Amino acid sequence: AEREAARALELDPGLAEAHLARAAVARKADFDWALTLEESARALELNPSLDLAHYFRAAALYHLGLLEQASDELGQVVHADPQNHVEKLRTAGVVAFLSGRGAEAVRILEEVRRSSSRAYADSYLSQAYFYAGDTVRALHLLDSLTQSSAAPAAARARAALASFHAFRGERRRAEGLIEQVLAGGYEDHHVAYSLGAAFAQLRRPEEARRWLDRAASSGFPCYPWFMRDTLLAPLREEASTRDFFEQLRRRWEKVRARYG
Repeated sequence: AEREAARALELDPGLAEAHLARAAVARKADFDWALTLEESARALELNPSLDLAHYFRAAALYHLGLLEQASDELGQVVHADPQNHVEKLRTAGVVAFLSGRGAEAVRILEEVRRSSSRAYADSYLSQAYFYAGDTVRALHLLDSLTQSSAAPAAARARAALASFHAFRGERRRAEGLIEQVLAGGYEDHHVAYSLGAAFAQLRRPEEARRWLDRAASSGFPCYPWFMRDTLLAPLREEASTRDFFEQLRRRWEKVRARYG
């Protein structure tokens, strides 16, 4: 896809859809947020009606921890394509979740579920349920996602389940799920983050820090969520991990100065 988009831009550098295609690869496969922001902005300069570019930019911003800016980006959607309505809802729900507005996140992400036949935002909805105190629905939804034929969805669900079971004191179940994730071979920043949270709850701070560092380095340096997430509370009290949180804060400050 990246090769085809590059070829299209060789033929016509002013083709907005080709810039959007490059942004899509950066956002969905490479997790290259700088390129996502850059190419999405260029696409919008050439064609302001490409509302999907705003959603790509919002996703990049919330992964970087710039939650207010992500909300502002959504507010700039003027030529809303009805086909992208679900994408707008999903993005708004994720921003609400990471901002700590649990009830709002549940409401929006449940609407996504009603509006789409796919499990489009169920991973975030399960987490929103959990943090809102509805553990039964959270675990049930994640259990169903572990059966997904898509490796990313299944791995993310197992890793999240591991963190939730660890929080509930179900150590063996958590450790068994961690083993399944590691044996499965798929990893991205969401998987790494949940593994870090699981190890934090299992009181294994060095392993937790290592996985959280991988999450931050591979696409999810969302400092506000790292500081808000109750699953990471044991780490925030550990002297051995203070440097990690401080480095993450400094990185966030630099990103905020660039894109804020």
